[in-house]
Amino acid sequence: GLLVRLKSENIPEKRRPLLSTLARLYHKEAEWKGDSWGTRPDTRGPYYELATWEESGRILENLKVILKDAPAEEAAFIITKLNKNRIPANDALDRIIDLALKDDKLIPVAINQIAASGAVSAKAIPLVVKGASDPKTPADALAGAVKILVNSDDKGSLPAVLKALVQLEKTKGAGKQQTAAKGHFFKAAKLENHHLALEKMASEMSGSPEGKYAAMAVVTLAS
Repeated sequence: GLLVRLKSENIPEKRRPLLSTLARLYHKEAEWKGDSWGTRPDTRGPYYELATWEESGRILENLKVILKDAPAEEAAFIITKLNKNRIPANDALDRIIDLALKDDKLIPVAINQIAASGAVSAKAIPLVVKGASDPKTPADALAGAVKILVNSDDKGSLPAVLKALVQLEKTKGAGKQQTAAKGHFFKAAKLENHHLALEKMASEMSGSPEGKYAAMAVVTLAS
């Protein structure tokens, strides 16, 4: 089976398809009971409605064992597949955060996983700030960074949020991510916590792209 092949396969390029298949097999299609999928069915795939089965627990335990000892690149790949297949694994999130703290190349992967999980630990904030401040960070990770930071209680991360929003404006083909990031920013439940800081930044950075976003946020809070 797949697990036997994984144990005997050492070439990364050949291990990845096996790991992808194993993660996809964690779920199966839920039994249809004749009900409608609803007006907005979940089309993320590979299944419309997820259901675990008798081998799900064994698959997850084996993925965790592989993840624990995997080199950084393979660990990042596994975690991406866990997220794509909506497999719950909090320890996987901790693993990618630890790896990203040591390797900047993994910061975008970590940001995407943190944003998807909705769980933000204090140790993750510095790497999210670093990713948000880096113009080379991919657009999806920039949008994720905005979502994470604006919903955190870390007031020192606000400049990084504004930098990410400005960078998304400059990034070609990132319209979808820019719209998502703006939504995360202006509709954040914790935006009010940054009111005074935003007023100060709007004044001190007047005329700059970052100052524009700070001023827009102040107007949003006042309306």
